[in-house]
Amino acid sequence: MRNLARQLLGSTCVAAVATVAAENPTFDGTKLTEQSRVYEMTVELPDETVTLTATNTWTKAHRDGRDVWHITNVNESSLGRMVEDIFLGQTDLSPLQRIVQQGEVQLDMSFVDGAVRGTGSFADGQQVPIDVALSGSVVGHIDSAIAVLPLAPGFEVVLTTFEPTLQMERQWRVAVAASEPVDTALGKIETYRLELSDPAAPAAPGVYWVTRAAPHHTVKS
Repeated sequence: MRNLARQLLGSTCVAAVATVAAENPTFDGTKLTEQSRVYEMTVELPDETVTLTATNTWTKAHRDGRDVWHITNVNESSLGRMVEDIFLGQTDLSPLQRIVQQGEVQLDMSFVDGAVRGTGSFADGQQVPIDVALSGSVVGHIDSAIAVLPLAPGFEVVLTTFEPTLQMERQWRVAVAASEPVDTALGKIETYRLELSDPAAPAAPGVYWVTRAAPHHTVKS
């Protein structure tokens, strides 16, 4: 599994369970809309700076007898192309399946009976089984979960993320820190600034600006 983490450069496959105070919020998938969002990203590596284009698409689909959201994330750069296909329940964002493909390396996971099960496949033909128990109810795509949360000034939520490629769980505190306008190539967008912090990794905080209008998709990070 750790070999898989190294080979899937820049990628983690994440599930999340969220709490507000002592209660789990519900995730209303009907608040999402079909759309495609394109981002330009810069990755600072020790020896070089890599610029990549990320295209994230939300599409309604029908899979295995149920209505789903099919989320496709495509990252393209000089390092290659990585594609993620994520399938969630259309009404509640319950996780069904997530497939990550980079070159000849593939991670295929299904969410079954409170566990993540599947296979990691490598260029040398090696097959690595995945079978990891989850600590609670999960959603399969954090961006989609944040997009439908009832964000407002002072709102806070704790996301427990599980990263199968690293075989570890992480606790993320997500807080709405401010309302701020952000200048973009499409003009000025009114946003909430979200601050993410992990007590286990205080040196690696994150800041995200998401649209104030729901669904709350990322504008900048």
